[in-house]
Amino acid sequence: MQQAKVWNDNKYPHIEKYKGKIIEIQPGKYVEMDRDEALQFQGQFKAPKKLGNGVDDPRHFKMIRVDAPPAEAEYNPLTNPVTGKVCASPEELKAELAQYKHLTVADEGESTKLRQELAEMRAEIAAMKGTKSATASPKG
Repeated sequence: MQQAKVWNDNKYPHIEKYKGKIIEIQPGKYVEMDRDEALQFQGQFKAPKKLGNGVDDPRHFKMIRVDAPPAEAEYNPLTNPVTGKVCASPEELKAELAQYKHLTVADEGESTKLRQELAEMRAEIAAMKGTKSATASPKG
């Protein structure tokens, strides 16, 4: 598990009970914790304490920050980008991707046809708005 630094940015020591343990962080110092634990500790609610006149006591402000390394992303070159499934071999990945071949543009003729359809739709929208469309003609 990755270690994170939990810093106390207050000028007073931070003392708090977390999961049955007392965590004490001196001003301007840090303690190391597992990344996930540090983020949970940071988000744990600590009730504010008051001074005699009803004002919050700054000695008990929770002014901590977590310097956590980013979560590790596992990269596997055999992961199907469409489904997220990890394939056992490159051949299996190719077979799975072949199922989605219809989602790609096959050739230049098909691409030109799609551009023409898009231009026609833009012209229809422009006509509905009562304006001329400068992009109504397809560009090859």
